[in-house]
Amino acid sequence: VVEEVRHSAEYVLKPLLPDIRSELVVPLMVGDAVLGVLDVQADETDYFTDDDVRVYAALGAQVAMAVQNARSFSRAQATLIETEALYKISRALNTVIELSDLLKAVTEMVAESLSATWATLVMVDMAAQRLESAVASGPRADELLPPSFDLLMEGVGGWTLTQRQAALSPKGTPDSRETVDMPDRKSVV
Repeated sequence: VVEEVRHSAEYVLKPLLPDIRSELVVPLMVGDAVLGVLDVQADETDYFTDDDVRVYAALGAQVAMAVQNARSFSRAQATLIETEALYKISRALNTVIELSDLLKAVTEMVAESLSATWATLVMVDMAAQRLESAVASGPRADELLPPSFDLLMEGVGGWTLTQRQAALSPKGTPDSRETVDMPDRKSVV
């Protein structure tokens, strides 16, 4: 509690709130973990009482518990969604006989589970430097398929293949490893 903010060396004046005279700040804690603070201001000096401190401390503890519960629920929801997606993919993988059907099912389920617009799966023979098969799902998906091994290797897919690691392009920003100008595309199967 700061009874008069203008007389406190620790208080930093807030230009957007010039009329503040008293301030009460309580930590939002669950156990030893600090999740944030509840900050209450008043325009009167000596505004907050010991009862206010107890009430807002209890409120802060309740808010912290609610925040922790909401975070736990969100994590549980995300885990459930991932588990359901993996189950659907696993079930589909066990029922598909043809490779092309399997690849198509995987792209569709990956796109669906991530709420993505498109998904592409390309199988390559690196030694022979050729595409073995490629499938995509989403609107006009066939336009996403690389027409040749060489063009695949010029893009982020080629970078991923040669570096043997995942690549993530920033949202809304073309990846610098991606080829911008792609010639007419034809489906490769």
